[in-house]
Amino acid sequence: MSKAYKTLENGQVVRCLTVAGTKMDIFSLWEPALAGAGCEPEKIYSHIEVMSVNGKWLGRVGSRSLPPEIEALDPLTKERQIRVEAFYAAQSAEVLQRSTTPSLRL
Repeated sequence: MSKAYKTLENGQVVRCLTVAGTKMDIFSLWEPALAGAGCEPEKIYSHIEVMSVNGKWLGRVGSRSLPPEIEALDPLTKERQIRVEAFYAAQSAEVLQRSTTPSLRL
């Protein structure tokens, strides 16, 4: 797979992977996962999926960790299920909105 990256005006990064032997491109949207230049281990968990590009930690939009108010809900309740689904649906909508933006072209 070949990789290409583009940094957007808001600091998010678009990653494009081209599947070897095909014309298929896979796009993903990433955002800063750590604040500042220092290592803050508690903040690495701000996303479930992280990567480092040029020494900067990025988390994939769509893999943000649940906020404390949702995390505190009983895992087996319908309320938590609804709130978790809404939380990740909002991230999917954000990625979809960005993916239709002309500035994403690499």
